Amino acid sequence: MVNLDLLMDKTMDFMIGGELIKVNEPSIGMVKRFSKIEDNEDGLERQINMVVEILNNNTSAKKFTRAQLDIFTPRILKAIINEVLGSIRDTDNNPN
Repeated sequence: MVNLDLLMDKTMDFMIGGELIKVNEPSIGMVKRFSKIEDNEDGLERQINMVVEILNNNTSAKKFTRAQLDIFTPRILKAIINEVLGSIRDTDNNPN
């Protein structure tokens, strides 16, 4: 038996402003939207929108706004994106 509940309960943890935010792994729909982000002139705006959506998909129902992300550095934005992409790659490589 494969217990899918164990897979559904996995989170990516981010410390933001001293607060631990447990973000659920992205859904297939989020992954599809995320894969459409391109490095063009509005790529940064799309990345910011996606990171807001990713951070809002957390276990404590905490909500983030674009304005809150405006104080993030590009390095922070990239770290969140890389963590999500790493999670997706891990799932592709080991679905269990």
